[in-house]
Amino acid sequence: TLKETFSYNAKTGLLLVGGSLLGVVIGDVIFYFSQQLIGLSKAYPIAVSYPLVTYLLGIAFHFETYDFFKIQGVLLVVLGVYLVSTSTEDQSILTIRQSAPTVEITTRKERTKEEEEIIAKKISEIALEKKKAKQKIILGILLATTTAFCWAIGTIMMDQGLKNNVSGISANAYRIALIAPASVLIFLAGNRGKLKTKFNWKSILLVLIAGIIGNTIGSLLYVFALSFTEASTTAAISAAAPLIATPLSILFLKERVSFRLILGTLLTTTGIWLIIS
Repeated sequence: TLKETFSYNAKTGLLLVGGSLLGVVIGDVIFYFSQQLIGLSKAYPIAVSYPLVTYLLGIAFHFETYDFFKIQGVLLVVLGVYLVSTSTEDQSILTIRQSAPTVEITTRKERTKEEEEIIAKKISEIALEKKKAKQKIILGILLATTTAFCWAIGTIMMDQGLKNNVSGISANAYRIALIAPASVLIFLAGNRGKLKTKFNWKSILLVLIAGIIGNTIGSLLYVFALSFTEASTTAAISAAAPLIATPLSILFLKERVSFRLILGTLLTTTGIWLIIS
């Protein structure tokens, strides 16, 4: 009921709202920048390794107990994440490497001083672009890893908040009502009028549909799951989404696929299965 929703004590309210802010708002914002840098098919499997972090933190703070199969699952998740994060190279690096031989060949011919300067400038530009591309990949992986920690800590906080005889529906309504204003403020602060021309009705409609499916229906089911199972179990089951996200990103976002990417995704999913078994 509405009365029940807004009658939580300070500790329960802090855990529910704080966990939601850290996971749904802060974690998702960081993840957005990560996928912009390295692509969804690489950022998502890295970020979705958060069941590993959830389980280890749960053991550290005595919320969970040690289990042999879960540890094996953790190791597979780590290996799978490594394979995914190193499966493909940034397209700019590939372009640079393809263009490099051209410069190498021309340097063997006799050239004027002006041609030497042009080639030297080109080599310098290629080196700079390659350095920036590598930095972009490293930053993207770091942001995806940070996302995993945000999601893990947020999940644990919400799980602890739901242990105080709180119903899933009222808890979900409470946290959404309080984090919605924060989400709007973050959007306005990050936008500052820069992205207004990039939005159209189609984009807005797609975002609304995604919000309804993910942040309304999905989050409600997620809260219900947390109220009935351990934090790491719920996190691990929800982390099985790479099986859907990776093929979709390849089909619709035209991202590159490789054997390492496929193997890494399979290992990650197998590890998740061991965690929940």
